[in-house]
Amino acid sequence: MNIKICLCLLISCGCMLAEKSYDITLLKQGWFLSESKILCIDAEEEIGFIYLVELPYSYAVLHSFFVFPHYRNQGIGKDLLHYACMHLKQKGIQKIYVQPGPFDLNGDHFEKIDHEPERPARLKKLLKLYKSAGFEYSTQILSKIAACVYAVIGLGEDAQYLMSRT
Repeated sequence: MNIKICLCLLISCGCMLAEKSYDITLLKQGWFLSESKILCIDAEEEIGFIYLVELPYSYAVLHSFFVFPHYRNQGIGKDLLHYACMHLKQKGIQKIYVQPGPFDLNGDHFEKIDHEPERPARLKKLLKLYKSAGFEYSTQILSKIAACVYAVIGLGEDAQYLMSRT
């Protein structure tokens, strides 16, 4: 199922309007969870995306949030994150979780950024973006539980920066 939604956004260079479309694609639907991808498109070119996993009890997780390098620092990530949160809110989701962790896209797979000084600089920008969108750090106990789950499923992330919003 694909749903096309077009929004007109004001570009910071003046009164010029650019049309961005957000394409929501349901990737899988199961009895326990449903996963979707929101794709941001500009002039038929993919410029960013974010994945949404809807869980029972009105919870959701955002993951694999990415804006292509030549489109960064233009507010596209902020718009995409805002759109994803509003989409989940409209579906009745009460709590949204995110695990900020900078990565790059290499072909069709993600590569975690572990090297200095790029990781701390990118992580700082991500945390600022999530905080501006209403996300707050999760409790220490929840972060520890998430770290255990990550270890069990083989996810190479720590849960130190686990964040959520209502």
